[in-house]
Amino acid sequence: MEPRKKSSVEGQELKDHIIEFCEAQGADLVGFAPVERWDDAGEVPPDFRPRALWPTALTVIVIGLQMPLPIVETTLWSEELLKRVLASALPDYIKKEGEISLAKLKT
Repeated sequence: MEPRKKSSVEGQELKDHIIEFCEAQGADLVGFAPVERWDDAGEVPPDFRPRALWPTALTVIVIGLQMPLPIVETTLWSEELLKRVLASALPDYIKKEGEISLAKLKT
């Protein structure tokens, strides 16, 4: 097994790379939120908070798409775009940046 290479980008520079990548994939909005936000706000049941899913998480990447209501109600293209960006392309991109941990992203 090859050793992991170190990422050449961290912090704000890494966030900027992720934003550029997601926008190139069709995202209209990309943001970053500290996982503590879910604990502080108490709006989401504990079992669905970021740290329940990934205990070492520090930051959540939030991706938004602008969609007219008729499109939301009649097509699944937004779901397909999110699957492509979230389930495949973004994690692959992050790995290619040096198999960095998302825990390096600090808000």
